[in-house]
Amino acid sequence: MVVNEASYNTCVADNPLDGWSRGDRWAVQLNKTKRWYFICSKGYCFNGMKLSILVEKAPPPPTPQPHSLKNGSPKDSGNPMVLGAAIAVATVWGLVLQLL
Repeated sequence: MVVNEASYNTCVADNPLDGWSRGDRWAVQLNKTKRWYFICSKGYCFNGMKLSILVEKAPPPPTPQPHSLKNGSPKDSGNPMVLGAAIAVATVWGLVLQLL
C-alpha cells in the first residue's frame, strides 16, 4: 500500500494514502512526479519488504543530428546490400550500352 515517508520508515500501515485492493493485490497509478513509498501491510515490512520509487518527468526527445559530409559523401554509407545492388546494376547497364 502507498504510505507517507514516516510510515515507510516505521513500517506503520494504519493510514494508507492511496491504492485499491484487487483481492490480495494492490493497484496504484504512478501519475504524479514525486517519491512514492510502498510497504507490505502484513508485517513483512519489518523484514525489508518495502519499496520507494522516484517518478520523474520524461526527458525531452533528442534533437536530430545533421548529416555531416566528409569528402562530399555522407558519413554513413547506408545499407551495403543496396550499394552492392547499385554497383551491379551500373555494371550491367554499362555492358548493355557497349553492345549497342
